[in-house]
Amino acid sequence: MKILFIAPYPNEENSKDGMVQRVKHVDNIFSKYERGYLDVQHRKNFKGKTQIVDHLVKTYQLNSVVHMPAIHKILNTYDKIYVHSIAGLFYLLWILPFIDFKKIILDAHGIFPEELKFARSKKFIVFALIEKYVFSKLTRIICVTNAMRNHFIKKYPHTNSDNYFVYNILPSFNTEYISPEPLNSTDKINVIYSGNLQAWQNINLMLKVISSNDKPHIKYTILTGDVDGFKKELSRINLLHAEVLLASVKPQELPEYYSQAHYGFILRDDIDVNRVANPTKLIEYLSFGIIPIVKTPNIGDFMELGYEYISYLDFSEISQPKKSLNNQNIYKNLVKKMKNANLEGFVTNG
Repeated sequence: MKILFIAPYPNEENSKDGMVQRVKHVDNIFSKYERGYLDVQHRKNFKGKTQIVDHLVKTYQLNSVVHMPAIHKILNTYDKIYVHSIAGLFYLLWILPFIDFKKIILDAHGIFPEELKFARSKKFIVFALIEKYVFSKLTRIICVTNAMRNHFIKKYPHTNSDNYFVYNILPSFNTEYISPEPLNSTDKINVIYSGNLQAWQNINLMLKVISSNDKPHIKYTILTGDVDGFKKELSRINLLHAEVLLASVKPQELPEYYSQAHYGFILRDDIDVNRVANPTKLIEYLSFGIIPIVKTPNIGDFMELGYEYISYLDFSEISQPKKSLNNQNIYKNLVKKMKNANLEGFVTNG
């Protein structure tokens, strides 16, 4: 069986991207299959590039207009078409009516039209129409949470639970973390943030919390791919010389920092986009017993799972460091659940 993934192929350059981490994880599951990766763009890839990575993997970087016949041929060459995010179908609009949807498996990743609407992008109308059309034909949809599956079932009542498969995003690095000995009041409170400066991260609110709690017994660590951007933000509020460590690290280096952290910022708004989400960052926090600092606790399935968190409004009341065995156990249970989840069977057999 040959499987075509509509996604960029995971490599060293894009490994920090949250979506690519899921692409890589899924790729590992299908490592024994012959696989293709199709990356189509409207305004790029005019020359086109096909690369044989190894005896099982081939990548295609093509333009949606210039290489239209080639794309059509590639789609027909593969037995299954695994689409990473509905955004990947935007560049295949012209061919959607001619695709055999029995071959297509959509890994939703998120609720993309709602994300665009929240960002006030006019493209949300286009993607809302694409989603409506695609969901009228799809028979296999992969969601990252039960909340996301319920969202789609409510939105598209003609679908049912048999059309869906819930598969959580898990960290790609080693999470074998051993809880430390009991801490005492002389230990510093280590607070971490892992991410960039996107609007939905509520960075201004996070920096306000840090500024209000710039105390000798609290150490802050910001791990980001945009170190210069964060330097500007910290300088703007006179925090550049406070005890804030800024660093850009590879995914496999994250455990070194997570193992020392007690609390972690994840300040999402209470909107549908976040209520159905399964942020990689939050899973990573839980795996190391980190207690999330939240704006709303209603993120994905985690309230239902009983995770331990603290509101940013109460953070100033924290006086001692603490790890959460409860959060670590939630993660371990998710790992067991995913080991028993037959994603391969859902994709290859339905």
